Amino acid sequence: MDVSENLEVIGELGFDSSEVIENTSSIVRRITDGNVLVRQLTLNKKINEELVKIDNANYLPKLFLFGNWTNSSNENDGTAINGYRFFNTLNAGIGLTWNLNLFRNSFKKEQSVLEVKKSDEDIRDIKQTLKLTSESAIIALDDARQRIISQRSTVDLAQRGLDLANKSYLAGVLTQIDVLDAELSLYQSRLGYLQAIYDYQVAKSELEKLLEK
Repeated sequence: MDVSENLEVIGELGFDSSEVIENTSSIVRRITDGNVLVRQLTLNKKINEELVKIDNANYLPKLFLFGNWTNSSNENDGTAINGYRFFNTLNAGIGLTWNLNLFRNSFKKEQSVLEVKKSDEDIRDIKQTLKLTSESAIIALDDARQRIISQRSTVDLAQRGLDLANKSYLAGVLTQIDVLDAELSLYQSRLGYLQAIYDYQVAKSELEKLLEK
C-alpha cells in the first residue's frame, strides 16, 4: 500500500453518560482483595503461620499411650479348636518423648516466622502498587469524563457558530474565510471530544483489567 493513500476508518467511539462508577475506595478494595497474587500470598501466609504453631509445639514434650493384647493357645493333642484353652495377655504403658535438639527447633521456627513476615511485606507491597495503579486509572477516568462533558458543550457552541457563519455569509456579512474558520473550530472541538471519549475508554479498560486479575 502506498503511504500517500487515504485510509478510511470505520467505527465510532461511544460514551454512556448514565454509567455509574463506584467510589474510589470501593473499587480499590475490590481490586486489592480480589487480586490472584494477593490471594495466593495470603494462603501462603496462613500455611506458614500454621508451621510456626507446629514448630512451637516441637519445644514441648510429647506424651503417648500404648497397649497390646494377645490371645494364644498351646494345644497340640488333636483337640478341636473349640476345645482349646486360650490365654489372654495384656500389656499397656505410657511413654514420653522430648526433642532436646533446641537449636534445630529454633532454626525451623525462625525460618517459618521469616516466611510469615516476608508474605506480609509482599502482600503490602502488591496492594500498594495495585492501589496506586487503580487510583491513577480512576483519576484518568474522572478527568476524561469531565472533558467529555466540557467538549460536548464546546462542540455544540462551535456548531451554532458555524450555522451562524453560514447564514451571515449568505447575507453578505461574513467572508468565506470566516466560514472556514468556523468549520475549523468545529473540527477541532469534535476532535477534542473524540479524544476525551478515547481517553475515557482506555482508563475504563485499565480498571476492568485490574478487576479481572
